Amino acid sequence: MRPNTEKMALSPIEDTKLGAQALAYVIELYRELTVENGAPTLGTQNQAVDFIRSDPELRRAVTAWAKAAQIDEATTAPRRRLPFDALYNQVRAFLERIMAPPASSEEAVRVNGAYADSSLARDVALVRV
Repeated sequence: MRPNTEKMALSPIEDTKLGAQALAYVIELYRELTVENGAPTLGTQNQAVDFIRSDPELRRAVTAWAKAAQIDEATTAPRRRLPFDALYNQVRAFLERIMAPPASSEEAVRVNGAYADSSLARDVALVRV
């Protein structure tokens, strides 16, 4: 008997190539939005990559972008701006939503008696010492 040679479809969570492509897109968009030569925090990266992975249209769009941008190829050419399309608009809106400062300091400090943001909890703990 021959083993099944057909490639089994990976779930979006298991597809590491898709994850790398989505991460490259998120980092590039973050650079454009913040004008920083860096990457968002790991929590922000993970949330944005999961956001892309959760939507079939965004998955297809990020795969097409990665192929067109040749993200696996090294180059000395200047970066090209991301295309202003549905992928850009949706991921940008998501990043702005999750990176936005809280509406009020009271809301930021406690949610159901616990700190809403672990970095905020650490900062508050340092102030109390």
